[in-house]
Amino acid sequence: EIHMKKALGFVMVLIMTVCLAAPNGAEAASAKTSIKKLVKNMRSYEYSLITEMNLMTGEGYDILFDNEHMAQAAALTTDLMKAKAVKSNDGGFDAVYAVSSSKVKKMSKKLFGTAVSYKKLPKGKGDGSRGLLYAYRDSKGKPRIYCWEGETDCDFETRSVTITKSGKGYKVTKAIFYGHWGENKDNKVNYGITYSVVPSDASSYGYVITEMSIKRFAD
Repeated sequence: EIHMKKALGFVMVLIMTVCLAAPNGAEAASAKTSIKKLVKNMRSYEYSLITEMNLMTGEGYDILFDNEHMAQAAALTTDLMKAKAVKSNDGGFDAVYAVSSSKVKKMSKKLFGTAVSYKKLPKGKGDGSRGLLYAYRDSKGKPRIYCWEGETDCDFETRSVTITKSGKGYKVTKAIFYGHWGENKDNKVNYGITYSVVPSDASSYGYVITEMSIKRFAD
């Protein structure tokens, strides 16, 4: 009987240990899944920044997420395949798309935990003056997205996404290739994009982005 009690006691301790340990791993996996979904929304904004900055090898840039940058990132989550084109040239090389004010406010809340108005978008023109893809307000104050739709001879590929614990949040590192399609081989990486994310009840993802940096490693 004594041996039976010891055996039962051991089993109970084992069960409790598994029950206590399992959620930590499960929670970490769940967190990383949510974080991947969160930063996936930034893909068009990443492309917008890289094509606009035209960084030299070895150069890097930290993004200050003020209201303007948050509004731009939020606007660029728009699916242009479903958006209304309000302007396009005869050759079909570029177009301007409408963005709803609710889209900007909703997505800025999900991405950064702050509902930002489309009025924080910079004033501009849909003429490609700021790059191949960007969000702005037109002369009438309407939120718009300019998109170059002609051939660029370039690929933009995410090679990998790495998520590591950092303090109360996580660091997310994306390995990127951006360049001529003929050089897109052997898993070449020439850009790195790093995000800092922290837990937040303000976003449906459970996390929000607080920092972002871009660096060009190679040609």
